[in-house]
Amino acid sequence: MRFTWKDKLYVFGVMVVLAASLLVLGGCGSTASDSSGAKAEKSMVVGVNLFSTTLDPHKDYDGWFVVRYGLGETLARVSDKMTLEPWLATKWEMVDATTWKITLRDGVKFHTGTPMTAEAVKASLERTVASNKRGPANLSIESMEAAGQELTIRTKEPRPDLIYELCDPYCAIVDAQAAQGDDGFRHTVVGTGPFKVKAFTENISVVVTAFDDYWGGKAKLDEVEFRYLNDPDTRMMSLQSGDIDASINIDSKNLQLFEDAGKYTISRCPSMRATYVFFNTKNRFLQDKNLRTALIMAADKKNYLKSVLGSVGIEGVCLYPTSLPYRSADLKYPAFDPAGAKKLLADNGYVDQNGDGYLEKDGEPVTLTISCYTSRAEIPGFATAMQADFEKLGIQTKIITYDTLPREKFTAGDYDIGFTSFTPSTNTRPLAGLRTAFVKDAIENYYNYFYDERVEEIARLLPTEADYEKQDQLAFEAQQRILDAHTNIFLAYTENLYVSSHRVKNFNAHAFDYYVMDNQVDINSK
Repeated sequence: MRFTWKDKLYVFGVMVVLAASLLVLGGCGSTASDSSGAKAEKSMVVGVNLFSTTLDPHKDYDGWFVVRYGLGETLARVSDKMTLEPWLATKWEMVDATTWKITLRDGVKFHTGTPMTAEAVKASLERTVASNKRGPANLSIESMEAAGQELTIRTKEPRPDLIYELCDPYCAIVDAQAAQGDDGFRHTVVGTGPFKVKAFTENISVVVTAFDDYWGGKAKLDEVEFRYLNDPDTRMMSLQSGDIDASINIDSKNLQLFEDAGKYTISRCPSMRATYVFFNTKNRFLQDKNLRTALIMAADKKNYLKSVLGSVGIEGVCLYPTSLPYRSADLKYPAFDPAGAKKLLADNGYVDQNGDGYLEKDGEPVTLTISCYTSRAEIPGFATAMQADFEKLGIQTKIITYDTLPREKFTAGDYDIGFTSFTPSTNTRPLAGLRTAFVKDAIENYYNYFYDERVEEIARLLPTEADYEKQDQLAFEAQQRILDAHTNIFLAYTENLYVSSHRVKNFNAHAFDYYVMDNQVDINSK
């Protein structure tokens, strides 16, 4: 259910009353406290829409949480200007096609106090390769040699983009020796960031405290709590009531409320996040490319952008955002044409035999489910708007809603039309998205709904191609083949929207929304 602004104001009033009652009963607010009840001198509470069951950066896709919380860092990072810059490494050199020399920053300590040496970085990357399913293929490490603060990496084949790949949070550098047996870093992690773990409750919150020996200078905040608030309206009202100090990725439809209030800082930037739907091509109806094409033609993406995102974002075309050189405007795809979609179906045997307004094929009603999830606030809105367009086409649909992306169900093929939202490039180069979602057995290629032999080949060629112009050409070709298969509707590239109290300083949105907390974020006293 979506609230109107009047509903929100009413609920907000109720929350204020409740908050006042709680203050009388025992106190509340956004100030974090330790287990003894003592308040941290300078603290902040951040509402987040996504959370994790582990803090281990080397497990699946949870690495970016570690970077987001200021707990872990990578050897290099992507700047605000989308260029590569040093982080835990100060420089790097591609000696030859399969050899990299990386010079590490002096004076870096893990949260245990242990110095970060090349030997420690080697152990961390070895753990990445052993623990993360993407590690072996994406990094292709043959061997590593450590000497002081110099790390030499030799790859099994040419890897001209290795340093870009090492920007991905799953390559966060940790003190591998501090991992806790089979549990690893599930409930804590020993990284190099400006903050260290104080308390972690799965799918509820993580509390971090300033690391005194941080190489970049001690954080301006003593303590930060990241609180899981899945519902966007809850995050909005928590910010309005002062229960939290800042919110990550607010619902764009709430943006005007904060702008009008005049007491919040809004930081926004185009994200690298693509939101799209995928068709289960093993479904008895969706095996038919004509049906998939008609559904694509019936989807009014411009309307979705306006009605769901409030025009805060960019209309989707394919996997990669238009800000990147290999996402060319020359890509060809079916245009919005609901009349043409109806004709296409009629010409291919889809008819309303019983006059109920819905189409049958070979005497069988065409019914489809749309699976979406609420942890990305915009996705249920997209699903509802899309359902209306499909119903106009004569396709009966049912929306199934989950709290978070139902990866297990998708992987098992238990879906018809699925929604997803992820960052297809973690480092500005066109590698990750293809290997993540459009090759056989990829983690986001659910039930292998998409397969193209040439795209498989391109995904193998891209990491070894040293000529970036040729890389861009290959990426363009792969995207056109993905579009030609008509297995997806690419809806939008969203904006990252951070809202904070005026008391909060330097809490800025980044195109990659795992660069959230650093040592410069600050908060003034009330």
